[in-house]
Amino acid sequence: MSYFFKKFYRTVVMRLYSDSSVLLMELKNKVPQTSPVTIQDVTTSNVEDALNFQTARQIQTFRSFLQKGYKGFYGYSGNKCVHRSWVVLGPEKVLIHKFYSILIKENEVFIQFCETANEARGKNIFAHVLSHIGQQFPTSRVITSVDKENHASIKSMLKAGYVQFDLKRIKMIFGIRFVS
Repeated sequence: MSYFFKKFYRTVVMRLYSDSSVLLMELKNKVPQTSPVTIQDVTTSNVEDALNFQTARQIQTFRSFLQKGYKGFYGYSGNKCVHRSWVVLGPEKVLIHKFYSILIKENEVFIQFCETANEARGKNIFAHVLSHIGQQFPTSRVITSVDKENHASIKSMLKAGYVQFDLKRIKMIFGIRFVS
């Protein structure tokens, strides 16, 4: 699909009608996980390491995350970055869906913008990173969101000890948002 068509679809068609459900998940049972990656904090000196599976535009977004004080985690297989996850520290408003955001509180952290490179999927990397993030914030409530249809991510979250605490159904009909 071309960039123009994708942008048109997201900005016009999705506002005419969309219907999706988002699960809100919370780390409840810290279940240690392992995988073939080493996890490192994202810094200004290694932020470009994800270029092998991310675009230059996304790297610019990651630079802005660092400037805002977000905490990033990269997973490396050898010297190659194959995973990225970002954590927002509360209080902060976070987008859980294109048309809906929530406010995370003072002692909460929100995991977002997670992705594993195609060639590294199926190796428990996401569950390992989720577990690692839980260890990095031992006194905070660790939450995240996932599309209800993203079964692979949900499986990783459950494996790492996350449980569903809410479900939001977000409908957009002719530019009017409905949340239940």
